Amino acid sequence: MSVWRWTAACCPERHLHGAQCLGVETRGAGPEDAGEILAARVIDLMRATAMPNGLTALGYGERDIPALIEGTLKQPRLLSGAPRAVGAAEIGAILHDSLRCW
Repeated sequence: MSVWRWTAACCPERHLHGAQCLGVETRGAGPEDAGEILAARVIDLMRATAMPNGLTALGYGERDIPALIEGTLKQPRLLSGAPRAVGAAEIGAILHDSLRCW
C-alpha cells in the first residue's frame, strides 16, 4: 500500500478514480487524500480475502531490504513505468513501509 501512497503525489486523480472503481465514495476528497484512500481500500480487500499482511507475512524482514532493493534495480523495465523517478532510496522506503500493511 505504500506504493499507492508514494505514487499518488504525481497523479492523484487516477488514484481517486481507482478507489472509485473499487467502490469507494471519493466525493469531497482532495488530491492529498488520494494515496491513503486507495491504500485503505486495497487493505480492506486484502483483509477480506485473507491475503498476507505485508512482506513479513511472506518471510521477509528488515534485513532483506538491501537485497530486495538490489534485485529491483536490476529490472529497469519495471521501474521505467513508474510515474515518479525511483531509485534505491525510494524503493527502500516503499519496501520498509510494505513490511506490514495493517
